[in-house]
Amino acid sequence: MPLITIRSAAAVSDEAVDPLLSACSAALAETLAQPEAYVMTLFERSAGMTMAGTSEPCGLVEVRSVVELVGDQTQAVTGVVCALLGQHLGVPPERIFVNFTDFRRAMWGFNGATLA
Repeated sequence: MPLITIRSAAAVSDEAVDPLLSACSAALAETLAQPEAYVMTLFERSAGMTMAGTSEPCGLVEVRSVVELVGDQTQAVTGVVCALLGQHLGVPPERIFVNFTDFRRAMWGFNGATLA
C-alpha cells in the first residue's frame, strides 16, 4: 500500500501532472514489487518553495508504505523518482529531497478497515 506525494513549485501544466503520476505509480509498484492496484499518487503545487536559499525549481517527495522499506529499495526509488521529476518537471536531482515512512499495518486504513 505505497503512497507517493510530490510537492513542487516548478512550473507545470495541468496536462503534465497525470503522466507524471502515472509514471510514478508504475515505477513505485515495480521497484517495491507491489501491485499497482494498491499504489496511490498525489501531486501538490506549492505556492512557494525554496532549497539552498533559492526559489529555483525543487521538490519534496514523500513515500509512505506499510511494507518495511530497506536500503536497496529506498535507493532505487530515490533514483527513479529523481529521474521522473527531472523528465516531467525539469527539477534537477540535486534539488529534490525524498523521504520514506513505514507504518504499522494497524495505522493504515483501506476499504473500511485497517490492514492489521
